[in-house]
Amino acid sequence: VEDVIGLPVNISLEGVTTLYAPCALTIPDGVKAKYVKAENNKNTSGNLNYTELTGGVIPANAPVVIEGNPGAYSFNITDEAVETVEDNVLFGFHHKTNVSASTHTDNVYNIATDKKGRIAFYKYEGTEYQAYAAYLDVTSLNVQGTPEYFNVVDMSNYFVLQTNVEGWTGNNP
Repeated sequence: VEDVIGLPVNISLEGVTTLYAPCALTIPDGVKAKYVKAENNKNTSGNLNYTELTGGVIPANAPVVIEGNPGAYSFNITDEAVETVEDNVLFGFHHKTNVSASTHTDNVYNIATDKKGRIAFYKYEGTEYQAYAAYLDVTSLNVQGTPEYFNVVDMSNYFVLQTNVEGWTGNNP
């Protein structure tokens, strides 16, 4: 039996993936790990604050978006003490989980690429959540209707949200 020292993660050709792990992991050189926080305001829609983790470690049980050059990376397990991530609207599971058995059944999106190669959070239509992947739950946002997708544009650490619901767009900071 070999000790597990790291978690292998493949970053897609689009340069992005998601990750959720039960242990703290070191972030490899050239890779960024970001979490997503909902910020509602006086308007009828909300912002998603896209914040990069600093310090080189992803806390245990902190779902994140991973960005980097396409390829295989090893995220090594560490026992380094780091602060937990608060108010993250991403979630994940350590094992495959049936959607109907989860508390996250509505307003859930997964990161994917459309036919034109654009990265976005698309309405999740699957019946099972994958292990070690992160999903976006926008229940805490003041979103009217059920958008099919959220386009992702990184501008000053914010997702600028644009949905297919007529008359609704996210706020620019």
